[in-house]
Amino acid sequence: MRRYSVCVGFFVMSMVCWVVPAKASLDQDMKKEAIQYREEGYRVQQQNKFDEAMAYYQKAIYLNPQYAPAFNDMGIVFATMGDDARAEEHYLRAIAADSEYVPPYSNLSLLYEKRGDYYNALMYLKELISRSYGGKLSPYAR
Repeated sequence: MRRYSVCVGFFVMSMVCWVVPAKASLDQDMKKEAIQYREEGYRVQQQNKFDEAMAYYQKAIYLNPQYAPAFNDMGIVFATMGDDARAEEHYLRAIAADSEYVPPYSNLSLLYEKRGDYYNALMYLKELISRSYGGKLSPYAR
C-alpha cells in the first residue's frame, strides 16, 4: 500500500512540475495579447469609434484583469461620452490595479475640477506630482 501512495505522490508532483511553467508562459502570452488589444482600442478611439474601442479595452482587461492602462482608457472614453460617473469608476480601478501608473491621477484631478470638487482635484493633482517626480513633492505643493 505504501508503494502505491509514493507512486501517486510522485506522479502528482511530476504533473505540477510540468503544468507550472506552461501556466507562466500562458500568462505572459495573455499579457502580450492584452497589450495588443489595448493598442488597437487606442487606435480606433482616435478615430472616434468609441464602442469599438471599448470592446478592445474589455478584451484587454479580460486577458489581464490588472491592466491599468486599459481601465484608464475606458475611463477616458466614458468621460468623452459624458458619463463622468463611469469614468471616475474606471480611473479608480486603474489606480487599484497599479497605483504607480500615473495617468488616472491626472484624469481624476481634471474630472473633479470639472465637477467643482476642488478638494479631490487638488488631492489627485498632488498624487500625480508626487508619483511623477519620484515621491519628492516640493514644500510649496504641500
